[in-house]
Amino acid sequence: MERFASTTLWMVSLVLPYLVFAIANRFRKPIVTAARAIVAIAIGWAFMVAYAVAAESLSLAAASSEEARLSIYDGDGSKVAFAITFGWLLPR
Repeated sequence: MERFASTTLWMVSLVLPYLVFAIANRFRKPIVTAARAIVAIAIGWAFMVAYAVAAESLSLAAASSEEARLSIYDGDGSKVAFAITFGWLLPR
């Protein structure tokens, strides 16, 4: 279930920005197209950060032992920091 949830959130983070940018965009006015592109990039970035945080939370919830949880807590937060810094790159 953890894998399904994180994969679904990741797919939404990839598809939603495209839909925001391309649906009903006639590409006739450059300023409107640029504004839609900026909004699409911001949405993609926000969903990728949400994916990184949710994937970490799901991993903690699925951890079978205290030792597994401690190994997740011992991580330096690089997945979330990577997602915040680089946006759409997959934080794995």
